[in-house]
Amino acid sequence: MFDNNYNTDPYTQAATIYVNEYALWSAYVGATDLPEGVNPFVPPTPAEEKSKAWIWITILSVVIVLLLGGLGFAIYKWKASQGATASKRELAYNEDSTRPLANNASDDL
Repeated sequence: MFDNNYNTDPYTQAATIYVNEYALWSAYVGATDLPEGVNPFVPPTPAEEKSKAWIWITILSVVIVLLLGGLGFAIYKWKASQGATASKRELAYNEDSTRPLANNASDDL
C-alpha cells in the first residue's frame, strides 16, 4: 500500500509491503545467505546433432516435381481433348465440306 503525503514541506512517500499476501507460491524472505545456483537466463548449449534437413529438401523437391509434372500432363490432355472436340465438331456440322447435311433420313434415299 502506498502512502503519499503532499501536505508537508518535504513531500513524503511510504510503502507498506505485505509478503505473500496474495501470492500463489510462497517466496523465501529471510536473512540467510543462499548458495548461488545456475543462471536460469543462459540457455545450455545443445549437443551437436547431424542435420537431417537434406532429407526434407529432397522429399519436398520430389513432391514439387511430381506436382508440376501432373499439372503439365493435365494441360497436355486438356489441349488434346480440345483438338479432338474441334475435329468432331467439323464432322457434325460439316464445316470442311460444301455438301449440305441431310435434314432427315429420307433425304439420303
